[in-house]
Amino acid sequence: MSSGAPLGPPSLYESLYKNLPGFAWRAKILGTAPWGGHRLSLEVVSDGCFAIFGIVPEKMLGANTIEQCTLPEDLGYVKQKTDEAIQSRLPVVFCYRILCADRRTVKWLREEARCLYGDDGSPQYLEGHITDATREKEQELQLRQENQRLEDLTGESDGRLGGMVGNSRSMRLLHEKIRLAARSDAAAIFYGETGAGKDLAARTLHLLSGRKGPFVPVNCGAIPESLMESEFFGHVKGAFSGAVSNQEGFIATADRGTLFLDEVGELPLAMQVKLLRVLEGKTYTPVGASKPRMSHFRLVCATNRRLDDLVAQGKMRPDFYYRVHVIAMDIPPLRERMEDIPLLIRSYFDKHGIQRTLSPSVNKRIMGYPWPGNIRELHNFLDRCLVFGEAEAESLGRQTPEEDSPVELGSCPTLADAVACAEKNAVATALQHCGGRLGQSAAMLGISLSTLKRKIRQHGLSRR
Repeated sequence: MSSGAPLGPPSLYESLYKNLPGFAWRAKILGTAPWGGHRLSLEVVSDGCFAIFGIVPEKMLGANTIEQCTLPEDLGYVKQKTDEAIQSRLPVVFCYRILCADRRTVKWLREEARCLYGDDGSPQYLEGHITDATREKEQELQLRQENQRLEDLTGESDGRLGGMVGNSRSMRLLHEKIRLAARSDAAAIFYGETGAGKDLAARTLHLLSGRKGPFVPVNCGAIPESLMESEFFGHVKGAFSGAVSNQEGFIATADRGTLFLDEVGELPLAMQVKLLRVLEGKTYTPVGASKPRMSHFRLVCATNRRLDDLVAQGKMRPDFYYRVHVIAMDIPPLRERMEDIPLLIRSYFDKHGIQRTLSPSVNKRIMGYPWPGNIRELHNFLDRCLVFGEAEAESLGRQTPEEDSPVELGSCPTLADAVACAEKNAVATALQHCGGRLGQSAAMLGISLSTLKRKIRQHGLSRR
């Protein structure tokens, strides 16, 4: 036990403090803080603080070190529970997260706190006991995820399917299509804009299909063409310079599971031919091997481009297109399902164990912004809010330099106008960056050539 003042000879009380499981503490209440809550100064701490915080007792004294270690997103909640313990005159139990002294380890703590009062009834001290609840919380999150999976399988969840969240009509229709597609082994493909959640939809389809093998994601646009064959089919030792051992590829790894080809439109024609043979016969031959091998996987693809346009441009083989384009599903952009945003925010906070609500002014800004980056942009914004505070909401709708911003979003008074302005701005910017070339502009926007032409006429734009 460490204290700010000498306590005399060792006592049973001190021995108990030294050997007590967890961490016991007592803090002097110095009054209320200008920024809210109460100012505390630790006066007595048990030796258990080092096992939990990684801080020796002497370093804990003289300040509210516990609060200093608390994660910023949990700090408001901790202050609220501290005030509750002081005002209610009852013990308060709550959980929160801290960052340990090594600045890397995050732990969940369970704390029981109570207030001690003077003869005049004024609060004098706050004391408590803290235990490490990290393992308990991890098991709780795992159980919650398993319960969610079972709910998804029975269709009883409220606006949720796997990791997907949405209660709008378009999302309910998509959820139903995924449930039906999960009963089949046919190839499936998800169309959607960047950040709309294509990867999550593919993982959900795999989860609901009940396949015993793994989900193997492949970013087709990130693999150099010279390495594609080895990455997909694997290779044997000595197949080429640098092949010092046998190496399994994506296809072998996905056996009995799901092979997910993200941005499938980026596959070169030569690789499309080789994959077509695998899809037809379920056999493949590693680079340098002589005997074919089997892999029973389900193919799921995703793209932000229209594959029929790629076929028309000669960038995709028709036979490969018909192999991957069997069960096609469109993921709606976030701007077309704005009513799902409150549910998405709540789900994001729940997933990360964050007890937080956003102010009405921030919610108003969120609902008035068109989210061109879709759910990925929303999650990034929430991350920034947790780090920098709600002032980060001021960044929503800020424009890029004038030459890249033909339309001023701030002049749009309604949500419909804001969406139209954002769409016009995106089309005009793409045309400008691509020098008026319609094919490249459509690919940049993730829409078909016919859709781009319609948008140009709709917004009164020109190729210049």
